[in-house]
Amino acid sequence: MRNPAPIILVATFLAVCSPNARAAEYPLPEGLQEEVNDAIDKGMAWIASLQQPDGSFPYFQPGHRHEGATSLGLLTLVKSGWNPRDARFTKGFEFVKTMMDNHRQNGDWATYSVAITMMALEGWQRALNPPRAPRLSREEQADPNFVPGVAKVNLPRELQAWMTEMLQWMVGRMNQNGMWTYTSGASGEDFSNTQLALLGIAAAYRCGINVPNADIFKGILDRYLREQQQDGDVIPRNTPIKPLELDRSDPHATSSPGRWEYFTDARNGDRARGFPYVPGDPGSVMGSMTCGGIVGLVLSKSLLKEIKPDAIDLEFNIKIDQAIYDALAWLRQNFNVETNPRRGGAGAQWHYYYLYSLERVGVLVGTEHIGEHLWYHEGARYLVDQQSKDRANAGSWMSGIRDHIDKPEEQRFVDTSWALLFLKRGTMPMRIAITPPPTRPTTSQQ
Repeated sequence: MRNPAPIILVATFLAVCSPNARAAEYPLPEGLQEEVNDAIDKGMAWIASLQQPDGSFPYFQPGHRHEGATSLGLLTLVKSGWNPRDARFTKGFEFVKTMMDNHRQNGDWATYSVAITMMALEGWQRALNPPRAPRLSREEQADPNFVPGVAKVNLPRELQAWMTEMLQWMVGRMNQNGMWTYTSGASGEDFSNTQLALLGIAAAYRCGINVPNADIFKGILDRYLREQQQDGDVIPRNTPIKPLELDRSDPHATSSPGRWEYFTDARNGDRARGFPYVPGDPGSVMGSMTCGGIVGLVLSKSLLKEIKPDAIDLEFNIKIDQAIYDALAWLRQNFNVETNPRRGGAGAQWHYYYLYSLERVGVLVGTEHIGEHLWYHEGARYLVDQQSKDRANAGSWMSGIRDHIDKPEEQRFVDTSWALLFLKRGTMPMRIAITPPPTRPTTSQQ
């Protein structure tokens, strides 16, 4: 029997395919899907109940964060399956546009607010007018390794101009070190703002808007590679494979319950190397930021290769892919859905933000596994069990670890949003993630 190739960690989605395509191979345990659907319905209803008559969502803080909160509410609703033709979306985006116009005059746009608005706008228009899949040539259809991109959204002229303005602002806001800060003129670059900026840029790209100066992604990739932990424990790469492809004569093949089994290749281990929140701060390495590092690497590589196919040579490509594998090894070593994991210490804050970050990793890398863990199964079970059932906040979520948010009402709003985006797999895939590695020889060939 032929020996399996290592998993091809690339999002092999059809042009208008849902991120749930690969998940169909891993059905949830009996009854859990019904519980997830019920939790999503209740969560959506709770989020929708917060929207004000002017279309806004309250965040209990003044200033630019108000439009960011409104965009987060709109993103959550549209990704959760709310009817995109509902007038609440038109009102909501009108409110956001008005607020952003006011803040533009003061030069007071914010990375998070703009990025989430870009993501919400794309999500709304994609749901409102689903784009058609482009026709594939016979050669493309016959090529088993061909991965079509996600179909691009055609925005109405007014929204296209708005999205273009936000894209140009976002690209112009990147500092000389290849990173982003919270607001114009702010110090303290970090990888949280940077991954959100890249998610916003990717949303604009999927709306057919050209990214000015695609070479910026090279600088971003260089910065990610430099700031990742330099070393870590060696973790054997544990790859899920179909049982029929398992060479049982190989001593490295091990059994595991379920439809898939595992091939552990101890000779080709990865080093568990995470990412920090702040560059140069080893104490800020945690699950959410390691997920953010993977997302930043995947998006930067995908966008650069989509726009300039020959921009990444073989040596650079190998470095990027190994950095992604090493970060996945860190997640495997520290895997936990009940807290935002931090090596050797108590769970970090931003627990539900971490869960949404974990979802982005699964979708963008194109895998249902983090090592032997089925990340969605474990996360969904946890979130279903943690959803509030008390009368005042039924359908919402709030982490037991308080984040750097002033009021519990604010945390409940953002935590519920992150939870729903996890449960609905709200991230859009990109065409290119990790380059497929070569097929490993069979035992008899070694």
